[in-house]
Amino acid sequence: VVILVLAVILAFVYFRRRWRGNPVLFGLLWFLSGFIPLFAVALIFSYGGFMVEPHWFFYSSIGFFIMVGFFAEYLFLAAKSFWPKTLVTLACLSCFYALFSVTQIYNGIWRTQKSYCQHWVSVSPHHYFPNFWLAKSYFREKNLDQAEFYFKRSFTGKKNDWYVYAGLGDIEAERGHYDKTKYYYQEALKLNPDEPRVQHNIKW
Repeated sequence: VVILVLAVILAFVYFRRRWRGNPVLFGLLWFLSGFIPLFAVALIFSYGGFMVEPHWFFYSSIGFFIMVGFFAEYLFLAAKSFWPKTLVTLACLSCFYALFSVTQIYNGIWRTQKSYCQHWVSVSPHHYFPNFWLAKSYFREKNLDQAEFYFKRSFTGKKNDWYVYAGLGDIEAERGHYDKTKYYYQEALKLNPDEPRVQHNIKW
């Protein structure tokens, strides 16, 4: 990952110097560089498949807005030569309002972890991450039935399942079903014997 980050920085410096006179191309390259870490994430969390989360694009979004800003300026100047300035200004404001309205819809989806995971599950019902984090959200709300439902949909058949077993153990502990609690914690320790939190909880 460190080597990947250094490669991105070097590529950024190289392209910035080479295309100093073309800010749109510079912004495009900056934007595309934000996709590079996605491949690293897909390799590290291979059980999750290929994922794209909005907050990962904070860096690359700078390049996107550089590109869009200069492109919009170009269109504005070009349009003024064909249509009245007032008409062009109204068209730009209309586009801005349309984009703002769409953004508000997505802000509602991304407002909280729970709302974002609910949307993610609606798109990809059996993906590990939204099911797991939705289960954690419901557990914090003490909605144990929903938490159990989403934890059980989080199983991948791999080592990271210890997180799920630990979560199910926490649910049964809240319910007072200590035999089931012990069973789930033992299953978690089979996959990750050195997990201190589970080791601590199982002693109780």
